[in-house]
Amino acid sequence: MGMLAKAAADGEQATKTEVKGVKVLNQQSIADLREYKRKAARAKLLSRYVVEDDAELMALKAETGKIDETMEALRTVNVRYAEIIKRRFIDGDTVDEIASDLCIARKTYDRWRKRAETEFEKLYTGL
Repeated sequence: MGMLAKAAADGEQATKTEVKGVKVLNQQSIADLREYKRKAARAKLLSRYVVEDDAELMALKAETGKIDETMEALRTVNVRYAEIIKRRFIDGDTVDEIASDLCIARKTYDRWRKRAETEFEKLYTGL
């Protein structure tokens, strides 16, 4: 029984997506990545106009710091994986744009994306 089917059978909400047996990013990780750009911009703006110990600023720095650390760790694993995660989830680039810029075929992109998401998830959740 697959992970999603088992979670559904157990009455749990399945938060991870599974593609052909490969675990990829959970929904919270995707949401965190997509919010990163907005939160980083807000933290930069707040840092100009408020004191460093402002609660909102400290919370934003903590949230964006976790993504920054994870992306840096992912770069040490594989620079292209970090590029795929950044461009797809933070910058919002299309799959075709990313594959073209990396000079790789769509199938290669799909394979690398799965690996990149798996590595990111391990690093982000501390698995």
